[in-house]
Amino acid sequence: MITTSCNSQQAEKELDYDQTKKMVVDILQTEDGKKAIQDLILSSEMKEHLIIASDVVKQSINEALLSERGEKMWKSLFEDPSFAKQFTETMSDSQKDLLKQLMTDPEYQQHMMDILQNPELMNQILQLLKSQQFRSHIQTIISETINSPLFQSEMAEILLKMKDGESSGEKSSDSSEDSSGSSNK
Repeated sequence: MITTSCNSQQAEKELDYDQTKKMVVDILQTEDGKKAIQDLILSSEMKEHLIIASDVVKQSINEALLSERGEKMWKSLFEDPSFAKQFTETMSDSQKDLLKQLMTDPEYQQHMMDILQNPELMNQILQLLKSQQFRSHIQTIISETINSPLFQSEMAEILLKMKDGESSGEKSSDSSEDSSGSSNK
């Protein structure tokens, strides 16, 4: 009898748990239940708790960025020109601000001057500028520039202005010669 009553109490507890669980799930699926969960998530206490739990987020991000799988993902993303362009545009303002701050920082300026005045760097730059590869690259750039329709139209305008300038210069010198020549006669 004692074992039967213990088993019946345990079965009754399991039924109560199952019934309670079912009731809670039903409540959460109602509009009121959904609203209660949204209010809970949007509460400042919950947001604060989520911020406190940001160590988990940091760890997840580090694992995603530093793992081999993450590295492959980023490489594939940056191979897509539209993503690379969008990423660059997004980051450009912050990079410009950082560079502007660094440019006004005396310590950074001194480091840059030290680097640029380093004789080894100067020798490397001179070797680069004298190299056949660099000269070939410059020649290609010049050829592309000369063959550019925009450059050609700009040069045509400059030549026309120079021609007009010479023509007006010749006219003014001719008229000054005429006036000085007629006074000599």
